[in-house]
Amino acid sequence: MPGIVFLHAGLWPCFAALCVPIVLHLLTRRARAIILLPTFVFLKRSIANQSRMYRVRRPLLLLLRLAALFFLVVAFLKPVTRAPLAQGGPAGRTVVIVLDTSLSMGYTHAGVSSLARVRGPVVQILEDLKIGDRANVVLADARPRSLLPAPGDDYAALVEGVKSTQATLERANLTAALSTAAAQLAISHGAHKELVIASDFQTTNWREGKLDRVPRDVDVVFLNAADGQRENAGITGLTLDPPAPRPGEETNVVAEVWNGSSVARTLPVTMDVRTERRGELSASEPLPAREPASVLVPAFSFGTVRLSCNFPTPGRYLVIARLPGDALKADDVRFLGVEVKRATKVLLLTDESVRADTGAYFLYRALAPNPDAPGDVTVTVKRPIDMTVSDLSGCQAVVWAGVQGFPTVRLALLRRYVSDGGALIVFLSGTRNVSLLHAFAALVPGDSGLPFMPRAPFDAKRAGKGVLTLRDVRYESPLLKVFKDPVVADLSAVRFTHILTTGKANQDAEVLMRFDNGMLAAALGPLGAGTVLLCNFSPALGDSDLARQAIFPPLIHEFLNGMATTSKASHDVHPGDTLAVRLEPGERPASVQALGPSGEPEHVVVDRTSGVALIRRVAHCGFYRFLADGKVFDAVAVNPHAEESDLRSLDPRTLRGKSSGQPAIVVDPGPDSMDRLAVLQHGRPLWSYCLLAVMLLLLLEQAVSATGERVR
Repeated sequence: MPGIVFLHAGLWPCFAALCVPIVLHLLTRRARAIILLPTFVFLKRSIANQSRMYRVRRPLLLLLRLAALFFLVVAFLKPVTRAPLAQGGPAGRTVVIVLDTSLSMGYTHAGVSSLARVRGPVVQILEDLKIGDRANVVLADARPRSLLPAPGDDYAALVEGVKSTQATLERANLTAALSTAAAQLAISHGAHKELVIASDFQTTNWREGKLDRVPRDVDVVFLNAADGQRENAGITGLTLDPPAPRPGEETNVVAEVWNGSSVARTLPVTMDVRTERRGELSASEPLPAREPASVLVPAFSFGTVRLSCNFPTPGRYLVIARLPGDALKADDVRFLGVEVKRATKVLLLTDESVRADTGAYFLYRALAPNPDAPGDVTVTVKRPIDMTVSDLSGCQAVVWAGVQGFPTVRLALLRRYVSDGGALIVFLSGTRNVSLLHAFAALVPGDSGLPFMPRAPFDAKRAGKGVLTLRDVRYESPLLKVFKDPVVADLSAVRFTHILTTGKANQDAEVLMRFDNGMLAAALGPLGAGTVLLCNFSPALGDSDLARQAIFPPLIHEFLNGMATTSKASHDVHPGDTLAVRLEPGERPASVQALGPSGEPEHVVVDRTSGVALIRRVAHCGFYRFLADGKVFDAVAVNPHAEESDLRSLDPRTLRGKSSGQPAIVVDPGPDSMDRLAVLQHGRPLWSYCLLAVMLLLLLEQAVSATGERVR
């Protein structure tokens, strides 16, 4: 029978028992004898109607008894519907399970986490495997790994591994996990193949999830761990305003808060600030308590709350913001490390003199108006050929202006500085800068590239334009927001005569302004973990009158402050990442240690050539401290990924669409999920219905038999 499987197929010969009622029926038939009696003639008309029922009684009883016996035999054959997940045959099955262990799987409702909801079905799949079947489990976190090197028959190890697995604080790398599973299924031959994905199918993580690499002969099963709407609130970001506060300066800690519920909510945020004495491992000292602040956040939206703070002295401060606890506790706390310095250190790279009317001279004076009395910014001037690793390690930003030559080795050092999280501001001028920037961008292939690429010099006077002015200024950017009021400064008043033609802006770049001829004037973009600001102009008097404008010094300082914010934000560290810090310039400590958030030692690797200490994989949220010869020299905050706070899930129809043509089955959470999975694995039993049919047929047989007796 199509779609039905008999578990006891060896009992098929029992159908021969159907012959027994037929034989008995034939043997018990009465021989017909014709006797003509006068009295029968008178009774013939009165019993005519009753005799019709008597004539069909015996055949009807025979059919009922045959049907009852048929269903009884079928019941002993134990029929079940054909199970989609039990088609291995002699070659067996190959099952690879991708188990999501990301942060969102730690969401707890009624005392049960999302991971626990799918752990039972996963264990059930593994325990139902038969001899000849092969299986493996891929744990999907930031760095997916398999419990076995390849699909095998060590089911006990797989079951134990699944039972002991807990939700991590990491964001799952689903692309890598699915690729690992697809590769293991691709090398399995001659077996029924299944890919089981156990996850909450969080929208922010799965919207780019694809099964393109899964072989087309693989059945895909989705075990959905998201039970209804999962409400959550979390702190998704902490920043400072101003981004580089000075000692004693009034500062706001800006907390970004997510409301992941269907109604607007008022969320209170509290803040704790502690100061760490440099070099000491003793307990940090709390600053005076701050008043909590609340924000009304619409449904499924972000809100921001500002908490006032003051860092009285230079040093390192540890900022901790909290929300009231909910079902996902990891994102209710966020950490921020703040390094308050007396002055921002800037490295000015130039081949020009800073004692003449050059572009580098005007930049130097704008950054440090009185070199004899250093203020908030200290500037070190170096020729590119003389730049060292120590120069880069000790500065918060590098300014490139008037550069005519850059040795490849030094250019590689600068590129590494930016990729590791540094900030670079480039003022373009002349043909030489075009070739140098192309060489700079080509040092590390595969990166997103510079915000834009310059092409050739452009002389506005020779082109008949006379001068160029700025337009399309993006005042919403943190680098330019203070200039939005024209009373403060008017950027359109600056005149430019010499710039460079440009190509299109990089797709990841933020265009800050353009010239009135459409060319890019300034754009900001990421490069590795750092940021690059390209300014298609120079403060040299032969190129513009920018240096003569009152807006010039504040513009340069806002660029500098804004770059510090962007660079810091792009260097966030999440659980599962590699954490790297630089040793103090010029220091070669005998020992380097690292301590986790709870004070436990962490394995640290030190590259003394580059002066970098790193932890290959951080697992917890909080502050990681690095010690050189027993003294703390750095503390780094590790926080959950912001997108893990949005717990909305994809629905099963969307999941089916992502299977790219492969057969797909969705098992939603619920009290009967284990039963539905059992039907998928073993089929739906039908023998009980057969026994019910036998009982009904026997009852009907008794009814017909009794009716026939009354008729006789």
